Amino acid sequence: MENEEKSLIIKDDNNEVIDIENVYNDIKQKIVTARGKMLKHIDTTMTEVYWYVGKITYELSENSTKASYG
Repeated sequence: MENEEKSLIIKDDNNEVIDIENVYNDIKQKIVTARGKMLKHIDTTMTEVYWYVGKITYELSENSTKASYG
């Protein structure tokens, strides 16, 4: 017996057929977009943290004859 793909047919309240593939693709695209936004936000936040750590380290090293981290 061969594997046959059966298309899922769903009807809305008005008895109109809903294209499940388009709904699936729309949801998939929203997830992909959200992941991209999340990664960009994380990168920006980490850059800010590293900048702040560098700034504090620099300021502390100016007040000392030798930086304690080096």
